[in-house]
Amino acid sequence: MRNWMQAAVSLLLAAALCGCGAPVPLKEKLIVEGIAVDAAEAGYKATVQAYSPAAEGGSRLFQATGGTVFEALRNIDVQVGKQAYYSDARVILLSEACLRAGLWAALDFFIRSSALPAGVPVAATVGPAADLFAIESEAGDQPAAVVANLLQVNRSGTVCGALYRVGACLQTDAADPALPLLGTVQKQGKRYARPAGILCFKGQTPCTRLSRGEEWAFRWLCGYADDRAYPLTFRGTPYTVTLHRVDRTWRAAWEGDRPAVHIALAVACDIAEAASAHKVAAAELAAFARALEADMARRVTRTLARVFAERRCDVFDLGRVLRQRQPARFKGLADWRQEMPRCRVTCAVTANVARVGQGAVTE
Repeated sequence: MRNWMQAAVSLLLAAALCGCGAPVPLKEKLIVEGIAVDAAEAGYKATVQAYSPAAEGGSRLFQATGGTVFEALRNIDVQVGKQAYYSDARVILLSEACLRAGLWAALDFFIRSSALPAGVPVAATVGPAADLFAIESEAGDQPAAVVANLLQVNRSGTVCGALYRVGACLQTDAADPALPLLGTVQKQGKRYARPAGILCFKGQTPCTRLSRGEEWAFRWLCGYADDRAYPLTFRGTPYTVTLHRVDRTWRAAWEGDRPAVHIALAVACDIAEAASAHKVAAAELAAFARALEADMARRVTRTLARVFAERRCDVFDLGRVLRQRQPARFKGLADWRQEMPRCRVTCAVTANVARVGQGAVTE
């Protein structure tokens, strides 16, 4: 009996070490750098940008259709005669047209697949998603890399577009997903990628777009600073401010039978005085900070009023905050989406402003 058990253990170890099947040689893999999904007449059209050293530019595009995204991608494997390798994928692009059938239907394969990096950025596109794989690059980079870098530099992919975050939002009733929105622009006969705002969802359905101005407030509410210069008019003079840090805190409560959330934003920033014809005097620095605080609070309040209260779209995680801080009261709500217009949301901003090279700081 003992010898039989030893033999069985040896066989199991040998199987574990050797594997159940031979590995796929590299030359038989389709190394995918980017994936684009568009609507087709009956289902979806998938486009992949794949590594191909023999092709001009070092990559090729392959397309196929299918009733589901999985079927479309599988048909590319059949068409090319190679097994797709997704671990090097830089970006997933989904057209607004294909998203009308539901975000989960478009992302189901990617969320369930263990072959894709969990942090790969996901973005929606204004036109056909495949068009983003036909853009130009001044540096000669591949389109998938250009788009991924654009999302990273623009912070949109970091804020809301990571695959794991979108998947988490789809599996809760306390928050709605949002995706960075991209488009293309023609310059001197060439096509380039451009940011086009944020696409917000109500559940799985596209609900509204955030304008480029509302995108500021969205990022602050997500706790991210912004690399773009923020414009502010102070005492009739235009200035720009660079935000370096945004610290966000929440306070959730119930006012009678009405849910309430207070948001406090603490920001650290510099005044870009070189771009203005006027300088901010040291004596005016405190007043400048108060003006910035009021301007930021107004922008956040307007964005929340339109998207959260009017459209009943919770891409700001307010429902998640209430659930975490007041779980019993939140559980007692019949329908969180119906409660959104009744939820009282306030925002206060505290700005710590510095003058570049002069070290003057407001507290």
